[in-house]
Order: sequence, then structure tokens, then C-alpha cells
Amino acid sequence: MFRCYRMICFCASLVWAPSMAIAAASTVAPMLSTDASSGALDYRFSFDGYFGGFKIGAGDGRLHWGGGHYAIDFKARTAGMLDWVMSIDQSAESSGRLAASPVAERHRNHNADGKKQSWIELAFSPDTVRIVDAKPDPKTETTRSPIAPELLGGVVDPLTGVLWLGQIAAAADRCEGKVPVFDGRRRYDTVLTGAGREQYRGPAGVRDSLVCEFHFERRGGYKADAKRWKGITGKVWLQYLADGLPLLPVRVQVETTYGTAIIHMVSAAPAQ
Repeated sequence: MFRCYRMICFCASLVWAPSMAIAAASTVAPMLSTDASSGALDYRFSFDGYFGGFKIGAGDGRLHWGGGHYAIDFKARTAGMLDWVMSIDQSAESSGRLAASPVAERHRNHNADGKKQSWIELAFSPDTVRIVDAKPDPKTETTRSPIAPELLGGVVDPLTGVLWLGQIAAAADRCEGKVPVFDGRRRYDTVLTGAGREQYRGPAGVRDSLVCEFHFERRGGYKADAKRWKGITGKVWLQYLADGLPLLPVRVQVETTYGTAIIHMVSAAPAQ
């Protein structure tokens, strides 16, 4: 169960983390103030995660979008019966510029697994990514496969990657696209395939949703025994929750070697 939850949390961070952004006590909070003159929007979200019918996690987030800039910030944690036996917390934040697609500039991820903590902080430029701070230092993780330098040009962090995929799906009005992602340790592509529409009840009520299948293609930075990465697939339900916001995931279904995990958005409202 412990390994199962860790994998579900990690999959969630790749797929729905950008919608789980919260500014409370966040280092990006100053960037998340509403700017009416620029037409920028601030929205808060909350999510619940389930596995095998049992609630195992919850999260809250905040997204600032518009005025040529975006900033997202989220926190997720164990919940329900699982919280009785373990405590896992994850937080992440990203910011960057809005162009034809979101351009990542900064990303930080922090994980607390009981007393064990790890983090990574990244700074992006057009040609590469610089690791500002990390624990453990990726340079000491010699069991990971190498990442070719050319694979780090034009990449984005996991949070920005989901926003990018939402824009791709919106522009094409179908589930078709690939985004190059680097999380500080692993380099992979997030791929959307398939196309379908469904009336789905999200936090804004029943709305037309674009339903996409997704999977990950590994490019480098993986440990030889990373079996949990093999064959991870899922579906994501995307909706427009308000005028001016990008397509956002209101439900994610992740297929793992342990079973199916479901994450769904339970609330969405303008930030106060």
C-alpha cells in the first residue's frame, strides 16, 4: 500500500498538479495577486484522490493566468484511512511567461515522506535547464541513465507541461500532442492520444468535456529498476471552468500496476 500511494502521488504530480495550485505560505504568492488591468485571473481549486474506492489523498491549488504571465502552486497530502498509518506531503510551484505556449522559467518541488525530505529547484532557459538546488543532488545518483544535453532544450517542468497540453488540445479541439518534460531527475515526454467528448459533472456543473488518453515516454534519467514507470497510462477529462482560463483537468484516471487511481476536482472558484 505504501509503494502504491507513492506511485499514485507521483503520477498525480505529472498530470494534475498544475490545477492543484495554492498560494498560502507560498514563495510565489506575490505573483498571484489579481491584476484586473491586465485581465489576469486568479483561481483556487481543490482535489480528492481515491484508490480502490477509498480516499487516500487531497490537495489544494491556485492558478494565476494572464497578463503575459502564469504562476501555479499546489499542495497535496495523504488523507482518509491512509493518513492513519503514514504522512506524505508534496508541494510544487512553477512560473513563467505566456507565449504561443507556456514558457517555463522557474520550478520547485518539495516532498516530505515522514522525516525523509527531498526537493528540486530548477531555472529554465531556451537551451537548457539549471539545477539551482536539490536534495539529493542528481549528480550523486549514479544509477540513473544519462540524459543527452540536447534533450534539455525547450523542455518544461511537469506543472507547465499540463498547461501546455491543455492549450494543444484546445487549439486542435482533439487529444493530440506531445510535451517534453524535465523534473530535475527524469526526462520524459507526456503524450496525449485519442479523442472523445463527454458530459461530465465537474465543480462548475455538467459541462462538455474533452476526454484524452495519456502516457509517458521515457527519454533519460531513470533507474534500471524503475518498474513502476513501465506502462503507466490513463485518461484525463478537460473542461473550461471560466472565460479566460485554459483547459484544466477536472478528473484524472491513472492505471497503475496496483490498480486504478482517480483524482477529481471538487471545487473551483475565483481567489479572494
